[in-house]
Amino acid sequence: MLPNVAARAVVRLLVDKSNVEADSKDNGGRSPLSFAAGGKIQYNPNGRNETVVQLLIEREDVEADSRDKDGRSPLFICCRIVATMHCTTACG
Repeated sequence: MLPNVAARAVVRLLVDKSNVEADSKDNGGRSPLSFAAGGKIQYNPNGRNETVVQLLIEREDVEADSRDKDGRSPLFICCRIVATMHCTTACG
């Protein structure tokens, strides 16, 4: 895993390029924002991707409320992850 500072720099380089399709979708309709919101982009030891999420939503061409093929938005995915973390912590 890249240290947070290095990862942020790499993501910034990609996000700042005008020829990078930052809102591309995979076969399931998931965007890079969906993966970042769901913790699937692992670049720091804490597994949190706030930096990547912030960099992506700052772009005008990223649709923050896009839905995947199952109807899930990045916000829904993030909330589900947070709720699962809280339940795991509370229920031990």
